[in-house]
Amino acid sequence: MRSYGLGWLRVHRNSTTISRYWLWTAIMGKEISLNSRVRIQDDVLFQELQGEAVLLNLKTGVYLGLDAVGTRIWQLLQEDGTLSRVVEVILKEYDVTREKCGSDLLNLVSQMEQQGLLAELS
Repeated sequence: MRSYGLGWLRVHRNSTTISRYWLWTAIMGKEISLNSRVRIQDDVLFQELQGEAVLLNLKTGVYLGLDAVGTRIWQLLQEDGTLSRVVEVILKEYDVTREKCGSDLLNLVSQMEQQGLLAELS
């Protein structure tokens, strides 16, 4: 089992850092739950680089860097988008509690939604 360390999401616009979003901050905007399903927006590009990833929103010019755990979560969101399934897979692959995993996932998805990378499906 791999070590779990979903640390932070780096947000950049046109090569200038806007902010660092720590994943244990409060969820802003409309609330997403682990029962939610999300879809990746069409105008988002994904490129994995040495176990980490860069996401680029072509519409806004914002790009984000993900650590290894964030990259794995993105891959799982690409497959299905069901947050409860993402939690189950991450629990099998990483040494993390269900509570921490769920909380981190909700925060990450909320930040991605705010940056226009994801949309919640009804």
